[in-house]
Amino acid sequence: MGISQQQLMKLTGRHLNFKSKPENLVLATTTDDVSLRETLEGKARKPYEWFQIFDQNDQPIVVDGKEVVMYRKECHGDDRIRGVYHRGANAFIVSPDHKLLVPIRSSDKDLYPSMGDVSVSEHVNVRETYFDSTLRGFHEEQGVDIDSRQLRLIMKLPMNDSDQSEMCEYYVFAHNGETYKISDETASQRWVNLKSLVGKNIGKELNFRPDHLPALERFVADYEF
Repeated sequence: MGISQQQLMKLTGRHLNFKSKPENLVLATTTDDVSLRETLEGKARKPYEWFQIFDQNDQPIVVDGKEVVMYRKECHGDDRIRGVYHRGANAFIVSPDHKLLVPIRSSDKDLYPSMGDVSVSEHVNVRETYFDSTLRGFHEEQGVDIDSRQLRLIMKLPMNDSDQSEMCEYYVFAHNGETYKISDETASQRWVNLKSLVGKNIGKELNFRPDHLPALERFVADYEF
């Protein structure tokens, strides 16, 4: 989707500053210091990581021939830049005895701290595919490198709530003996019997993050025991 700077500001309803970046990208931000990211290190840099931006049809937004990125912190929360999407890649890990692996998010997460989460949940990097992002998520979040042939796409949903607007793909992976080692972004995780969730208020049962709850509810409803 090729648009002008003025059209992007009209779409988002925000005044934006624009700065060309390497690899034919352009940063669009409400922040006056358009080079702030480059001066930060470690955890301080995370709110300023780049999210590639997409339209409602999941097509990259392009300004002046360059694909648009925005800061993570401007894509999350009540005061986020609206009217555009970033991407998320997710996977449900299911055991042979029909149990779902449910991580508990760490208490310092910027969204939904200490709540239940999808087994693997990643923001998609700039120009990364959903599929590759999911494989990366297994490595970074669960400490394993899986056989990509065992990863199956089951749904794609736009997610638009009060905290973020995200295009999401969801995959399923059959656990076959891997030993998972959680990252420092996860407080703990447990296996939950899928049958125990049928007919229940899943959000309440698992204290599950509300943005991915519709996908989990659909997964449970469609699951074949």
